[in-house]
Amino acid sequence: MEYSDEVPNKTAAYHPLRVIFDEEDSTLFSLWNEISEKMGRQPNQPFLFKANLNPPATSKVFEIAVKNRLISFLEGTKFFSKNQYGFRDGTSAQIAIMDVVIRIQKSIDSNKYVLGLFLDLRRTFEMVDHKVLLYKLECAGVRGICREWFQNYLKDRTQYVNCNEVASDILGVTSGVPQGSVLGPYLFLIYINDLTLLPLSGEITLFADDTSLLYHGSSLEEIQGRVQHDLDLIRGWLSKNKLSLNIDKSNYVLFGQSGLAWAPLTINFAGYVMKQASTVKFLGLQLDECLHWDSHLGMVLKELPPLAGILYRLSHVLNDAAKRSIYYGLVHSKILYMNIIWGTATQARLKSLEVVQKNCLKIYLACPT
Repeated sequence: MEYSDEVPNKTAAYHPLRVIFDEEDSTLFSLWNEISEKMGRQPNQPFLFKANLNPPATSKVFEIAVKNRLISFLEGTKFFSKNQYGFRDGTSAQIAIMDVVIRIQKSIDSNKYVLGLFLDLRRTFEMVDHKVLLYKLECAGVRGICREWFQNYLKDRTQYVNCNEVASDILGVTSGVPQGSVLGPYLFLIYINDLTLLPLSGEITLFADDTSLLYHGSSLEEIQGRVQHDLDLIRGWLSKNKLSLNIDKSNYVLFGQSGLAWAPLTINFAGYVMKQASTVKFLGLQLDECLHWDSHLGMVLKELPPLAGILYRLSHVLNDAAKRSIYYGLVHSKILYMNIIWGTATQARLKSLEVVQKNCLKIYLACPT
């Protein structure tokens, strides 16, 4: 039998896919709903797993069509909060960071106290309650047959653990949005959206489940009361939505000029005292309390030399196109990320970064050292 290398007419698959997608029988989803979970990177913590969903191509095509309709409808009704920057057209992590940093800098320039509260929600994508999600879909206007479609999409999912080629028994999945799917992130946005509707005193910023709040005021006592008020509201919301806060990875930062003496604050969440930090990693950018960016540049300077070593070891076996891809993918991207913000760092730090970058370029361009 001879096979042709020609790409078939795109309309050839239209009618078969339409028949499949128009099928209302929920058994269609049973072919797509198996999840394989593999061991996480920490071998000493076997309870940490990374879920991998590998649906067939027809499933992804179907989900893309549904996603486009769903997002078009929700954006048309202005459902999503303007404070949600994740997985939406016209927003990005960079825009979220810019908005937060600009607000912090304005308050510092106005000689106000600024507190940033950074919350780490525990395994949120895996803990989404299906009944609560379906209720929120209905409240958003997804009703009738459309709601039943999402109910069928979520139910009868199974999972198993695969470790060293040994598979566990298959069990049902009763919570979480399908990770690795097209619809999963958008269903999560619907689930978490009403967090922004709480009467919070702070300015909330969300990128999917990455949550931060900013507080500005003339006194720390005033800010502490507002933070505690908001945390009590958030605690109630988390409990109602069957989510939890990772208190060990949540903290707050007091932003301001260096040398200022801050009075200690006592901020509680469910009986635990929240820690104060001098730096925090927010969407890939290290925010330090004085916005000097030494911490972020220190992180980049620490990450670049090993990447330069990888580039050097591979430079003798790769062609120019491959070396270019590695340089721009691993090295240049780290230097470029949010440099519009940290470009105001000290000249000493910037000089150190310039030296490392030149070394990487010499390897990439095969220049003599």
